[in-house]
Amino acid sequence: MQIRKEPGPWAVGAFTLGLMMLLTGGGVFFSIDAWATFQTASALLETGSPALPPSVKLLETNTLHLPGPLIASPHGALYAKYNLGHPLLALPLMKAAHRLAHWIPGDSLADAAVLRLGFVMLPAIATACGAALLYALARSMWGAAPALWISALWLLATPAGPYGKFPYSEAILAALWLLAYASIFWSSQRSTSAGWFLSGLASGWAIFVREASAAGLPAVILYLCLRTPSGRARLQAAAIYGLGLSLPVMAAAGYNFWRFGVPLQTGYYAELQRIGLSLPSALHLYALLVSPGKGLLLYASPLLAAIGGWASAWRVHRSEILAIGFHALSFLLLYSSWYSWHGGWSWGPRFLVPLLPLLMIGLGKIVLTQRGRKIACLLGGLGFLIQIPGFAVDFQEYYMDLLKERGATYEEDLIFQPSLSPIPGEWWMLLRGEHLTLAFLSLERHGIPAPVAWGYRVAALILLLGGAAWIAGGMRLSGKPHRLQWNMLPPGLLRAGIGGIILLMVGLNGWLWWNGVVQHQQPICDDHGRQCLRARFTGGIELVAFSSAGRTVRPGERFRMILWWRAGRPVPEPYSVYVHFVRNGELVFQDDHEHPAFLPFPEWTPGWIYPDPHEVQVPQGISPGEYIIRVGLYRRHPPGGRIPTQDGRDGIELPVTLWISP
Repeated sequence: MQIRKEPGPWAVGAFTLGLMMLLTGGGVFFSIDAWATFQTASALLETGSPALPPSVKLLETNTLHLPGPLIASPHGALYAKYNLGHPLLALPLMKAAHRLAHWIPGDSLADAAVLRLGFVMLPAIATACGAALLYALARSMWGAAPALWISALWLLATPAGPYGKFPYSEAILAALWLLAYASIFWSSQRSTSAGWFLSGLASGWAIFVREASAAGLPAVILYLCLRTPSGRARLQAAAIYGLGLSLPVMAAAGYNFWRFGVPLQTGYYAELQRIGLSLPSALHLYALLVSPGKGLLLYASPLLAAIGGWASAWRVHRSEILAIGFHALSFLLLYSSWYSWHGGWSWGPRFLVPLLPLLMIGLGKIVLTQRGRKIACLLGGLGFLIQIPGFAVDFQEYYMDLLKERGATYEEDLIFQPSLSPIPGEWWMLLRGEHLTLAFLSLERHGIPAPVAWGYRVAALILLLGGAAWIAGGMRLSGKPHRLQWNMLPPGLLRAGIGGIILLMVGLNGWLWWNGVVQHQQPICDDHGRQCLRARFTGGIELVAFSSAGRTVRPGERFRMILWWRAGRPVPEPYSVYVHFVRNGELVFQDDHEHPAFLPFPEWTPGWIYPDPHEVQVPQGISPGEYIIRVGLYRRHPPGGRIPTQDGRDGIELPVTLWISP
């Protein structure tokens, strides 16, 4: 009797990770969103706190008047608006990169480059995990041969592959949702409770990464009910799922409490307050599905066959069709109601990318037939041609070029006009060799030290070739479904792992909630070098405190100081801040901020304290001596003079002076 030998999920995962490393962008950030998440992970690594330094700089690409990624908090700290799930997952990789950078001789720029490379490894690893999970789940439903088809087309013919090299959270969310469904499927086959817990944990962590992921919870709960016998077993499954779900959801609430003092107030609070959700738009639905700039069915053409496969598999996999269809519908309705439904400067419909592996499972019914395989090859080839510029070109630069040349942002003129679609536009950039992001052979140009770069290359090639050989060595494939095997973990080790996860999550919750309590009991003027002022201007604006990094500089050096402002009530005008350096009653040099704390005054939340950093270049040739620092507000647009203090003064003088030494 000949034993059937098939590739295992580990082989698919290793090959995918090697491929993603081969296509690396070298630690280059494609957006301010990814940059803000990286800054949070860096702050955790350096200080143990997710609060960002007030002097942190926005990327130069943030030239549009859009809601920024940084938000203040009521107690005067600065945070990224996103939740903590993504930075926490990146932290171990960045810690390893940090240690590696210390072992390899190099300067601070090289250390920072290695740290960025560690951060960018997370979506590559998440994509590899997603590919392994997708193969394992599809093999259990359709057999090994269809599972390889599905995994390959998902990776190479949909935006899932390009997002494996972009430092967004889409690859992470795709892997988490796959884990949520696969765990329930596994529990229903093996009659084990571990899968229910893992499904709840994955669902909850998806919310910890992005709060909008809560829209997928009803679909996963529906799938749990459909795959679990009614009665006591279903109640037990729901309770264990709820335990796994509650741990990361409580952590997300704890992080919100730390930042804002309100567990249910997310970083999108200001945007929801100003813009909010609207009714689902038919135009947005059309754009998300078939438009030239963002259409899911255009960017992921194999989905056309997968949808047909789901329709013909109704009798066999009714539970999966109902749950995944409900999941997709929930996401479509949610994001067609959001003002930034298009996902900004991105490759395709960014917010729908986590749905792709679930939807692609429907291809299993199609590729079981010869005719279906031909259709899959045709659509897969088209999808692969579309993804090539997504893998190779920095899409951010394409949008930036359009902004400069045509004044087009990412609204209707760019989404609905075929001539402005990123697909032909980035193909043209690729043919001209512009803005390429394939950094595998040029890691050193991105600041990576040569030993790290060559070690990275060797590891990528070993994974790629080893995974390919592993897959090729098990090519006696069948189209017969069999049980989802997770036997890479013995039962005892699995139970110990789940126990460790519970303890780790309880510790994480304790850390978040305790720091939230401490943060909101801590006064603004403490041992951090802040000096309280309590200077009030007309209009309800208060200069709460200030701090400075030294008060003696030389000509040509930079003087750094931070002002902390608070608006007691809504401010209708976009005031600007000035800092004057005065000697003998005359203004010598100055620094102005049009938008203090990265945000116009009318968008400030009353009662919150906003850090406003100033970095002032001291002119060359300036006379040494003592300079008075005067701070105030004025109207810039339209010009309208300065805003007096409540006692009628023209600004205030800080109780310290700046000394300029010879």
